[in-house]
Amino acid sequence: MHDMAQKTMDMQTKDRAELDKWVQAHAGGQGGQANPFAEMEATMSQKMMAATGADADQTWARKMIEHHQGSIDMSKRVLQDAKDPEIRRMAQKTIDMQTKEIAELQSKLGG
Repeated sequence: MHDMAQKTMDMQTKDRAELDKWVQAHAGGQGGQANPFAEMEATMSQKMMAATGADADQTWARKMIEHHQGSIDMSKRVLQDAKDPEIRRMAQKTIDMQTKEIAELQSKLGG
């Protein structure tokens, strides 16, 4: 689980930098808009809070599965609505990576 946690931190740091770069390049007048992901974020948060395990390893894995599933759900929404090809590419990349991570975590949990 330690290796998976480090891998997650490394990937998320890289992905966040990529998203931050896009936001910086496309900033301007977009503050104050409604959050189309608010309901999905609330659901993900509730599921993460409810996820538990027999120890810290299991609890972390179960919480990360819920977090990754929330990322997949938001990314699917982006693919439905977004027009920017770079955002669409990042959303699909997120779906692919998070789906793989969920499978790895489930495998470590025994199924």
